[in-house]
Amino acid sequence: MRLQQEPLTAKMVEEILGITGAERRRWSKDGRLPNAGHALFSQGRKQVGIFLYPPDAIRQLAKRLDTIADWRLRDKDPAFNRETPPPS
Repeated sequence: MRLQQEPLTAKMVEEILGITGAERRRWSKDGRLPNAGHALFSQGRKQVGIFLYPPDAIRQLAKRLDTIADWRLRDKDPAFNRETPPPS
């Protein structure tokens, strides 16, 4: 079915994986969530861009929710958090 191969929107990924928008943005930025590019569309005179995600990769990740749990633990650990320096 062709629809199952269409790139997923950010909201769809959040719903499928049970993640927040902040998690999706952080994990997309650091490469943990693969992306399939972005799409632009016009809303009146304004151009709006949305990020897209590959359905196969998201489907595989949804089968391994332990990976999401590991990412959340990693994000809480200051040694892995790039914004917070490790304790001295």
